[in-house]
Amino acid sequence: MKNYLTFSHIAPLIIALFLSIFCVKTSHGLTLILTIVPTTVIALIFYYIIIDIKDTKSLFRDNIMITYLAGIAIHFLQFAEEFTGGFHAEFAIKGSFIYRLTKEIYNTTPYTTTGFLFFYMVAYAILIIALIGFVRKEKGSLFFLSFFVMTGLIGNGIQHIVYAIMVGGYFPGLVFSIIEFIIGIALIFQLVTSEKDNKIQV
Repeated sequence: MKNYLTFSHIAPLIIALFLSIFCVKTSHGLTLILTIVPTTVIALIFYYIIIDIKDTKSLFRDNIMITYLAGIAIHFLQFAEEFTGGFHAEFAIKGSFIYRLTKEIYNTTPYTTTGFLFFYMVAYAILIIALIGFVRKEKGSLFFLSFFVMTGLIGNGIQHIVYAIMVGGYFPGLVFSIIEFIIGIALIFQLVTSEKDNKIQV
């Protein structure tokens, strides 16, 4: 019988709970509650699935790390596309799509440019620091990879595609968010098939 009271099982659960509570407490209206909290839960479930059914060593393969790094790089570019495209500026423009979105759907006032930048920089710092655990082959670090896949790549990609559909055209961040979505799917495929790949090479 497997022991589920290990650090690699408990620590990610505590982190996910803390992150969810933090989002609920600091969210402007429903912004983080409707976006970060659901993807955090999905990421935690996916993390438990892969560490339970996969050989841990196969999850730390070089190709997975390379795709993870590529995802972070594209996420930086997607942030640049958002910022230079005026995504952050629309938060303060009454009548703009983002302003109406935050008021009507998220039931809140828009985030400031400072808050927007702070949120992204903290997220990037955590994702990069998580690489230390990945290099050391710490099983718990895979939770951050799972979180990035579900929230930063797939979730963000879907969100921007939906925004583009809602405005009926281009929306700042759309181009690189599509690439993020593709990389997210690729990472899931690599994680799910990692054991198979490992056996082929033996």
